[in-house]
Amino acid sequence: MRRLLCGAGAACLVAPTILHAAPGDGLSGLKMAMMKGACTQLIVGGKDLTGQCKPSLINNAYRSGRSSFMFGLGEDKMVSFFGVDSQAMGDQAILTVDEIGVATGHSDGTAQRKAHKVKGSCNYTNPYAGPSRIHCAADGFDGHYAVEFVSDGRPPDVVQLP
Repeated sequence: MRRLLCGAGAACLVAPTILHAAPGDGLSGLKMAMMKGACTQLIVGGKDLTGQCKPSLINNAYRSGRSSFMFGLGEDKMVSFFGVDSQAMGDQAILTVDEIGVATGHSDGTAQRKAHKVKGSCNYTNPYAGPSRIHCAADGFDGHYAVEFVSDGRPPDVVQLP
């Protein structure tokens, strides 16, 4: 199955988590939430790519309790922070990040994904209570990964697979 994602001002990409779900995750019940906002920092493998970060994100939530935050950069690349979600405490929740996925390519079948094992976390606030703030930081053998994103305050657009 292929699903096209089009971020604000970005070319359509094949969603890397649809092509290559995180280990043990089925796609049944996958919930995808898309938000627009401002990406104020994006570090991938120690390289500052903030200027290429698109003003949108996709949050995938699996029935297994795993989740990811996906950020587009450039015309053909996405970076995903994967892990296990915590229960929200008040307005905040934490995603314990254990993998970074870097996908390149387009919807023409050239999409490829590379996984990077890491340890880190994403702290985020409720996207239905005004602007949501997402801060992720993780480190692995191949470097440091980080992102800062603030939504525009509108509720996310949500799609759920049956």
